[in-house]
Amino acid sequence: MFKSIGGKIKTLAGAITCIEIILSIVLGIILMTNDLVLVGVLAILVGFLFSWVSTFILYGFGQMVENSDKLVAVERMKLDAKMEELGTKADKADELAKWNKAGFLTDDEFEKRIDELTE
Repeated sequence: MFKSIGGKIKTLAGAITCIEIILSIVLGIILMTNDLVLVGVLAILVGFLFSWVSTFILYGFGQMVENSDKLVAVERMKLDAKMEELGTKADKADELAKWNKAGFLTDDEFEKRIDELTE
């Protein structure tokens, strides 16, 4: 459910945009059928523009979440490479502690990797 949440946020932004555009078109048509043609056309145009612009922030947030997931994956690959270079278990444990403190490893991941070292 929460895997690739960045993509889901971006999809939600697109869906909201489509729904808002459809609603602005419906509103515009209703206004035009009530002899308010200019107001109806303006409602469609302004509604379309507002719908599009209003979801920029949500879409951008989804992109930031995706990018942060990619950055964490890169940092974890760096950690794995660093772990292969280190010789002793104590050095590896110290390095894991540094990465945990920096936030690149959750406490659960840190404990799991420490357990793997002691096996």
